[in-house]
Amino acid sequence: MTMHQQSGGRPTEAGSEAREERRQRSRRDVFDGVETTELLIEERSQPLSHKAGRRRPMTYPASSLRHLAMIAILLLFTIDTSVEAFTFVKPSRSSAVHIRGHHGITKRGDSIRGLECARSGRRIPGGTRRRASGALAMSSRSGPPPFPVRITVMGGGNFGLALASVVAKRGVPTTLLVRSDDVARSINEKHRHPTYMSDIALPRTVRATTNKASALGDATYIIHAVPVQYTRQFLRSVAEYIPPNVPVLSASKGIETSSLGFMADILRDCLGEDRSYAFLSGPSFAREICEGVATAVVIASEDIMLADDLAELMAGEDFAVFTSRDVIGIEVGGAVKNVIAIAAGMCEGLGLGTNALSGLVTRGCGEMRRLGIYLGARPSTISGLSGVGDTFGTCFGPLSRNRQFGYRLGRGETAEEIRASMTEVAEGVDTSIALVKMIKERCKGYRLDLKYPILFGVAEIIEGNMKPLEGLKGLMNFPTRMENYDERA
Repeated sequence: MTMHQQSGGRPTEAGSEAREERRQRSRRDVFDGVETTELLIEERSQPLSHKAGRRRPMTYPASSLRHLAMIAILLLFTIDTSVEAFTFVKPSRSSAVHIRGHHGITKRGDSIRGLECARSGRRIPGGTRRRASGALAMSSRSGPPPFPVRITVMGGGNFGLALASVVAKRGVPTTLLVRSDDVARSINEKHRHPTYMSDIALPRTVRATTNKASALGDATYIIHAVPVQYTRQFLRSVAEYIPPNVPVLSASKGIETSSLGFMADILRDCLGEDRSYAFLSGPSFAREICEGVATAVVIASEDIMLADDLAELMAGEDFAVFTSRDVIGIEVGGAVKNVIAIAAGMCEGLGLGTNALSGLVTRGCGEMRRLGIYLGARPSTISGLSGVGDTFGTCFGPLSRNRQFGYRLGRGETAEEIRASMTEVAEGVDTSIALVKMIKERCKGYRLDLKYPILFGVAEIIEGNMKPLEGLKGLMNFPTRMENYDERA
């Protein structure tokens, strides 16, 4: 009989008070957020058995089990099981840095304040990315955003019209900056572009103008949709009208032939280093976007808060938006995929069959991956929407201008003849020439043409130094070697 028991085996009042005190202490520890709750339990340990050489099993009274059950129930009611809380529990390195930065936390290990923010109803950004539905709660809205926003789209081509339609359908006032008064009048009065996708009506909230000051002066965000080879000249003409604090989202893809720079380089040269920039890419044909066909894209920015804001602004039931910090990967994928599409079109135009086409596209994606890794891109970005995903759409989609250009090359037309007859720009034509020059300039190695045979071969064919059939057959007759896309250039 213990000191807390009477002769009849019933607990004394002192024993009951002691157990109640232990229960209250354990309960307080849980609610106070102590990481390790001290379980004050009675255990009867047995002395070491010298004969057996090990400690005998420990036994616990029933009160200990009751303590454990009570603590488990308390934890179920006190731990926040929201997405944000689980994102906090074990965040990735980038998410942890973002949580600390957003909530004013500068010391590593102080992220417990992030959990407090989640429990109080404030969202923790950085750890949760878009889902395939478009998807955080705010992104699924059908009406206008709860704050005043005005969007200006620079460029009245197919993709500029498509992105203007996307944001206008969310109820956001949208302005198209175009070059022609006739085009502006047609869009404002008939809600149709007279040349591009003239059979598709634009949302009535899309307005067009040629006045740069009125279009850009009060914009919250600016979307750039001018082809890359004309970007520098265009930006120089509008730079004075763009407020210094307005972010710019670029939807153009490719490499400038004069500077061998990507869109990020051109934007910083023309609009300044201090401005925030974002870049949109992915398998997204303009006509399908305007028709409301389901589309998934990715927006990358070094400022992840800007990428999140743009994703929530643009995402909807038929337009899913994912976010990324890998600007280099987005840019490399968007440029190289157009060159691969020209090669795929030539393969189809020559009638080389599905086997050759599949092998060519796969090897092209391998060259994209190798170049991206060398330039600092993440392999996961190259294998995602902006890399392999956009390549598949451009190589196999009937709406692809670069594929059509390559198909006509394969049928015997020259690059000059095709360009003269096209009303739209095939970005891969100029990009292929610039890409080869950039690889020779930035990549150090011997016989780079053997590491990037498809990229080099397309440039040779476009420049007229090689016939399409000769070039593609040469690409399919590699010497036997191990398949490896991760080696550096």
